[in-house]
Amino acid sequence: MEHGSSPQANRPVRRPWAFVVRDPAPQDVAARIDWSAWYLTDEEDMGDSGEHAEIITILLSVLSELAAMRGWTEVLLSRDNFFAWIQEEPLVRVSPDVYLLDDPPPRPRPKMWQTWLPGHRPPRWAVEIVSDDWRNDYEEAPQTAEDRVRVEAAARHEAEDRIRALEAELSRLREKRSGS
Repeated sequence: MEHGSSPQANRPVRRPWAFVVRDPAPQDVAARIDWSAWYLTDEEDMGDSGEHAEIITILLSVLSELAAMRGWTEVLLSRDNFFAWIQEEPLVRVSPDVYLLDDPPPRPRPKMWQTWLPGHRPPRWAVEIVSDDWRNDYEEAPQTAEDRVRVEAAARHEAEDRIRALEAELSRLREKRSGS
């Protein structure tokens, strides 16, 4: 079957809504979704800036400590892997900067998580570090190659504040554990 072709091809077409809660018009509820704006190829999955990589490294470190403290042994904390969820549209996928996956399968890990396959679960938790222009990236435009390039290092101040808060909580928990 070709990408986007289906028995529902005669229905009206609409763009997918991502990360934005909307109250759809009645004609949009039944409309066939044109997922092509969500296609993410290997070539379009861009590398990280130094700052972006640093934020991801800190976040993974803090999450690893949190997992150890909470006794989460059957989890995979990782980064930048593809997750696809529509079997007929394998390029409709996301590549979160950081994710937590429960009960991961044994190695070797798949190149792309295909959530319709047994053992390929969606992550319990995922985060994308976004640019200062995140509203344009997520509310007004679909994730095109250009958007993916822009979804790069920032909301920096918010992310750094959240990381500092996680590090403070981690320190508090360590102090509590050592003081017990």
